[in-house]
Amino acid sequence: MVGMIVITIVNVIASLSFLLGGQCMKDAGDSPGDHSIGYRSKRSCSSDEAWKFANSKCGEHWIRIGAAALILSISGIAVCLINSSAAGYVQWAVMIGLTAAIIASAVIIEKQLKERFSDSK
Repeated sequence: MVGMIVITIVNVIASLSFLLGGQCMKDAGDSPGDHSIGYRSKRSCSSDEAWKFANSKCGEHWIRIGAAALILSISGIAVCLINSSAAGYVQWAVMIGLTAAIIASAVIIEKQLKERFSDSK
């Protein structure tokens, strides 16, 4: 039971981090000269237009992912009241999903950057 509470807290913090990180990326896209915060890769830093595109898209992805994970994490608490073992599975699934989402968002954004900005290189 204690382990499930710890995982839930970690998932809530990670979900809020995704929401905050997504918003920071969207804001970073609005300041094209500053690449200190945001989605940084060789392609995203190749031009101001690519920087804005990558941060806008990745920020949107992260905000959606963070919101969904937060809802699932909190609903896991309600599930715990009914069936504590099922709640543990929900929380582990959220944790694994968040980890996969980080990798998937980078793959998706890089693919979109390559398709959209391949002529500029």
